[in-house]
Formats: sequence, structure tokens, C-alpha cells
Amino acid sequence: MQVLSVHSWPQAIAHLDADAFFVSCEQASMPALKGKCVAVGKERGIIIALSYEAKAKGVKRGMFVSDAKRICPGIIILDSNHETYGLFSVRMFEILKRFSPKIEEYSVDEAFIDLTGLRRLYSCSYEEIAVKIQNTIEQELSISVSIGISITKVLAKIASKYKKPHGITAIPGNKIHLYLSNILIEDVWGIGPNTASLLKKFDIKTALDFALKNENFVKKYLSKPYIQIYKELKGEPSIEFIEKISPKSISKAKSFYPPSQKPEDLILPHQTMPFALSIYSLTLFLIMALKDRCFLFFKAISLAS
Repeated sequence: MQVLSVHSWPQAIAHLDADAFFVSCEQASMPALKGKCVAVGKERGIIIALSYEAKAKGVKRGMFVSDAKRICPGIIILDSNHETYGLFSVRMFEILKRFSPKIEEYSVDEAFIDLTGLRRLYSCSYEEIAVKIQNTIEQELSISVSIGISITKVLAKIASKYKKPHGITAIPGNKIHLYLSNILIEDVWGIGPNTASLLKKFDIKTALDFALKNENFVKKYLSKPYIQIYKELKGEPSIEFIEKISPKSISKAKSFYPPSQKPEDLILPHQTMPFALSIYSLTLFLIMALKDRCFLFFKAISLAS
């Protein structure tokens, strides 16, 4: 089998993926739910997140709540609480910043962490740094995370899914080929169904098949994002590491349940008023948080001067 890279760790990028994040936040807030079949999405009538116990019973994301209850009669269905999930997310990212100054907050429950050169600082391997991160998050937040480490972002994302839940997988450069041979092309981050279908026509069935293709072939049939994925699979960093950018807007949405097409059901004060109050409360919270940040900023300038 052809080796794709002769270097073990020219750089080290970790990808952290929280396990069943929304449900884990609920279980951390209500420990009595741990180990039980739990799902989130009651207010929409559709399952948007579920525990691994519920998944083992056959419940799936996107399933109607009624179907989930039929498949798993004892399942506990909760309303989603995005304010809580947001707070857990902020605390999780703050923990990551203790270990590395370079963090990319990819989504509410995912992050990339640049660990390059930190083995000497912590006097341990990259895998052991990941264990420290995993244990700290579990001890402080009572949620589980999986971490993958490799030499590019795409490879790190592949690694984080290898031993879910609560797993740690490291893919050094000289062992990329051993892992990619087990990854279907449609399971590669960024490869959608249409692109996977196209690649399969050229007998590219695994991530390794893709990585071993001639670059001229890739440039002929695919656009720039897929060329970047191709290079990253080969161990060549091509996708920019983007550190946190402050959001310019915040949105909040709610679907009312049960669904209805009746005009008289479209605007119900008893449904819309709690939602309006929730938005109002969140707005006040953000205003106060902004004032705190400004106060600390100007206080720091005053002390420095």
C-alpha cells in the first residue's frame, strides 16, 4: 500500500466533536437523564438530537416525535434550549483556549485546535494532550467529546469520528494510508452525494482511492474546494485555519407545534408571547454582556496606562 507522507507530525491539528451535544447538555443539567433514552425537538415535533441510548433503539434524527415514541416507548422528549447549549459551547471553547491559543470555533459543538509544537510545552504526546482536554471538559462540564488529531483539518475530522463516542484517534502523516483505506468517499468531510457519485464512476470508492489519483485528473473534473480536500487527504494543508470571527447578527427561530394550515392558528398570543419574552430576555442579556466587555476593555486600558 502506497505511503502518502513520510513525515509523522509536520504540524498537529486536532478536531473536537462533542458527543450528542444537545442531549449531553440536558443530561449535564439534569443528571437523572444520564444513561436514558433522551431526545430533543418536542416543540417542533421532529427529533433534532438524541442520546446514544435512543439511537441504539432505532430512533433517528429527523424522525417525527410520534414515530420515536412508537419505536422507543420510554423515550424522554425535551424542548430544545439553545440558550443552554450556547452557554455550554462558550465554556467548552474557553477550556480549549487554556490548552492552545489557536482555536477555530467551527460550530456550536465542534472546533479545530492547533497543537503544533505543544508536545514540548506539556512534556507529552499529542494524544496525551487530547486526553487532558477530554478529561477537563468532562470534569468541568459533564459532557463527552471525541477528538481526532492529524496533520490537516480534513484528516483530523476523519480521525474524530473513528472512535465515537468519547474516543481519541491520532493519524500521523506516515499512517494516513492505513486509515483512508477504510473511509468511504461519501464519508469524507466536504464530499456530497453528487460528487461521490461522480467519483464512483471513475472507480473511486474510498478516501484512499481519491488521494492516490493523479492531480491532473482532480483538476480536470473537480473545482477548487475538492482540490483542497484532495490535497488535505494527501497530508498537504490546504484549507485555511480560521480563528473566531465575532458574529454580526444573531437569529432565533421557533416552529409551533402541532402544525396547522388554518389561518386562525397562525397567530396565537399564548404561543407567541412566551417566544417574544424569550427574545426580549436574550436581548437584555446580550446588552449586559456587551457592557461588561466594554467595561473590562476600558479598565484594562486604564490599568495599562
